[in-house]
Amino acid sequence: MSSRKRTPFPLLATLAPIVTAGLLYALTRSPLALVFAAVGPVVGLAAVLDGRRSARRQLRREQRERAEGLRALADEIAHRHAAEHDDVWRRAAELETVLAEAAGARWTSARAGELVLGRGTVASALRIEGEPVDEGDRALLAHAWALADAPIRADPDVGIGFVGPTFLARAAARAAVIRWASTVRPGVAGLRLPETDAWAWGASLPHHGAGAGITVVEGEQRPDSGGVIAVARERRALPPGLRTVVELRSARRARIEVLGAPERSQEFVPELLGDRQAGVAAHRLAETAARSGLGATPLPPRVDLATLSQPRTAGRARLAAAVGTASGGVLELDLVRQGPHALVGGTTGSGKSEFLLAWLAALATSYSPAALAMLLVDFKGGAAFQPIAGLPHVVGVVTDLDEAEALRAVESLRAEIRQRERRLRASGVRDFVELDRSVELPRLVIVVDEYQALVERFDELGRLFADLAARGRSLGMHLILSTQRPNGSVREQITANCRLRVCLRVLHASDSRAVIGVDDAAGIPPTFPGRAIVDDGTARPQPFQSAIADPVHLELLRAGSSGERPAKRTWLDPLPARLQLAELEPVGEGVAFGLLDVPEQQRRLNAVWRPESDGAMLVCGAPGSGRSTALRTIAAAFAARYGPHRVIRLSEHRSEAWDTLTALAQAAETGDASATPQLLMVDGVDVRFRAWPDEYRLAAVDQLATILDGAGGAFLVASATRPAALSSEIRDGFRSLLLLRQPSRGELAQLGGDPTLWRSDEGPGAGQWRGLRLQVALAEAPPPEAVTPTALSPRGHPQVPELVLRDGVSHALVARNVPLVLARLSELSGVRIHRLTSTGAVEAVPGTADSPPGGAEVIVGDAEGWAAGWRVWAELKHRGVAIVDGGLAEFRALYRGRELPPLLDRAAAQGWRIAPDGSIERFVWPARRFQRKPPSKPHNATGTIAHDART
Repeated sequence: MSSRKRTPFPLLATLAPIVTAGLLYALTRSPLALVFAAVGPVVGLAAVLDGRRSARRQLRREQRERAEGLRALADEIAHRHAAEHDDVWRRAAELETVLAEAAGARWTSARAGELVLGRGTVASALRIEGEPVDEGDRALLAHAWALADAPIRADPDVGIGFVGPTFLARAAARAAVIRWASTVRPGVAGLRLPETDAWAWGASLPHHGAGAGITVVEGEQRPDSGGVIAVARERRALPPGLRTVVELRSARRARIEVLGAPERSQEFVPELLGDRQAGVAAHRLAETAARSGLGATPLPPRVDLATLSQPRTAGRARLAAAVGTASGGVLELDLVRQGPHALVGGTTGSGKSEFLLAWLAALATSYSPAALAMLLVDFKGGAAFQPIAGLPHVVGVVTDLDEAEALRAVESLRAEIRQRERRLRASGVRDFVELDRSVELPRLVIVVDEYQALVERFDELGRLFADLAARGRSLGMHLILSTQRPNGSVREQITANCRLRVCLRVLHASDSRAVIGVDDAAGIPPTFPGRAIVDDGTARPQPFQSAIADPVHLELLRAGSSGERPAKRTWLDPLPARLQLAELEPVGEGVAFGLLDVPEQQRRLNAVWRPESDGAMLVCGAPGSGRSTALRTIAAAFAARYGPHRVIRLSEHRSEAWDTLTALAQAAETGDASATPQLLMVDGVDVRFRAWPDEYRLAAVDQLATILDGAGGAFLVASATRPAALSSEIRDGFRSLLLLRQPSRGELAQLGGDPTLWRSDEGPGAGQWRGLRLQVALAEAPPPEAVTPTALSPRGHPQVPELVLRDGVSHALVARNVPLVLARLSELSGVRIHRLTSTGAVEAVPGTADSPPGGAEVIVGDAEGWAAGWRVWAELKHRGVAIVDGGLAEFRALYRGRELPPLLDRAAAQGWRIAPDGSIERFVWPARRFQRKPPSKPHNATGTIAHDART
């Protein structure tokens, strides 16, 4: 409320006219000027009176607004209280409502919590901000903080005592017992009653006679454990330690006192229940428990699967298995009637994996592989399902996936969905149950252990499972999803279709609620592994002890099913790391060199290269990826297909490689194709010609481009580490691309491969062929080659004819290293040697003039000397022989054509011999009698020629 402030006197406004009048009088000396002095006091008084009048009006307006605000606040408080009142009684329910509703409708918990004892005033959840300024405000706040006619509660687990006339105390206790029995499921907690006629009505309760729970006593006797509801005429007759005491003074008046919470002590109206009403309620609860298979029989700590009688199969209409023991006997779970899918929760050590193993073993006991197939996905390494992995029902055991395998899993399952849809359409039915018995199509149960780990890494699988959850029933596909933290890890689309819920012990109540809708699984003791709570879709969870499949039982199961035909594989194993070429199935045409994984068709295919239609093949891969092995495999398969000696391997020696390329290129240009195709293998084509002289390297590229067309009957298969190093003409000429392991996903994509199939840990031979994952096979032995490699000389080079200087024939020899050539010639007997100077003059070499007449004559000069002595060559070229010891510069000095001579091997002491008819052939210098020793200070590039080592 606004405080009223007194209007101050306007002193300045009053004095200003007086001062002004005095100044005017001093200036004008007119008496009339003094009249203005009276204006100041008049204005000041009027301002004071007007301010007080305005303040009174403002105060009355604020008081009206505040009163209206308080009335609105009171109305809002009343409205909020009404909503809160309805909410608390909707959750607590009137005793009349509990008695009138379906018996057992509230059996959703393992403990009752606080019981409603009556109605009174309790603290409201409503809160009002602001500070009170008067008694009215404080009264309104007190009214807002208190909720009248609300449930008065007390927790029987810490003890409730009813004191007063015996008939009133027993009536209040009966109401509390009925409330407790209507909330707690039978078999979870027990109830013990006094063995007197007054409590005989309670003997029919399904909780009666079980273990720890609630005990009703009359007198000072207190049970050893559990909660207690005590009845006594006087307070001192109650057993000690009760936290709540209710003193009943009349049927409409009682007082509650709570130990340690004096603020909760108050008067209230108690709930009372007569013998007859209590007996009727107990009888109804007993009937419901009997129908639901619930009772007070304690669950065993262990159940062996072998002791359970499995249900009989009923065609396609059921998929049931006995998985444990509940209070009503053997517990059966049916994925068809109660499913179609199941959600299983449980923390580490709760017995979750053992429960799944027992469930699957029970299904395998009742159903043959023709009726049931199981796909097992384990994100804990695969050990959980190892005992049943060998059953014929199991179509795959998948352990921790990587990204590529996850994509493969998605494609495999989508293929299974499509295949089942086709089978249903072909049979003219819409549901799996309607299929004729003659149709061989088993139900498929997909079990995922650690589901949350799977979807966290592979969102695509999560979306696929959501789609499968929606369509699986009609296709005969069922999901059993197991997780440690169900809260938030399972998609809503999946949980909406998982009617069958099983929750073993969990650490948080929120995880228990996420599975079965109640907190009970969070209260399962760690000393009871395998203890679980199941909701079979009726929203009435019940506890049970899950069975354990011991090793002996599993061994008998494996032995009993060993002779059955395995179920059709839905999920094929990954391609093997090693594969022999002989293991591939024969093909009608082409060359099979590996195995392809086709998950979208649920099968494997041969990788086939058809040279006639597919063209040349380029094998690309990082070092160690198996490029050379792939070439050998393709060569072996080609030889097996087209016959032996049809494979040409490009030699490592320059001379042989050049001759091979030249011959194949000429055949391609002339169209001289053999009757049977040939295969040319070039390993490392990206670096194969890098060390060749420039003109030969360019010529080799042109020859490869010619051979790539395949017109000469030779088909090219090459390997490369860096295809980008090839010219575009060569790179584009390879129409087939075999991609082995690449250094990165990006490099694979640049080559046109599927980046989703990239794996950094792929072994040799693993890769892609036409968008599919590939494993190249291994050839047992290399195929026989079409061109037998030339025998190697003692120098390690292909054998080439030695240089022969014919008697009576003049020889023009152009050399890059003239001294070295002169030294070589000096070792030949009967040869007259002349040297061509830089001016073109011919000089006799000392020591050779005495050679016999008619012997061979050799004129030696470098390219510059022969350019100057062109007249000498003009006289010799029509009758003499040209010899070139050097490179193309020396060759061009004597040979003017554009033709390239045959390529020489490096450091092989080779040269060219040009006959008078223009034919060119290689030669090799005869083995020297002298050896070369490196001088301490060589005078020239040829070094020093030492004496014969034999002298």
